[in-house]
Amino acid sequence: MKYQRLKNLVILVMAAAYFAATFLGQQIKLRILCEKLLIISQRFFGIPPFRFYTLADGIRQILSRATISPPETPPASLQLELTLGWEG
Repeated sequence: MKYQRLKNLVILVMAAAYFAATFLGQQIKLRILCEKLLIISQRFFGIPPFRFYTLADGIRQILSRATISPPETPPASLQLELTLGWEG
């Protein structure tokens, strides 16, 4: 292989590596930008992350196992009554 051919081959390999690095770099930048945009939009619209849904499901399952019986006698009314003496 002549030296000129080797130099041309190195130029082609470097051009291919530069193209791959630039193209992959753009994809990674876009992926990071999209992930950041998704996180910001979730915060803006108040959508909690998935772990909160699973936590809520676990709490619901734990509480559904407990049996809650209603009180035997109803509690006394705590409503205040205003008596002004007009009643007989």
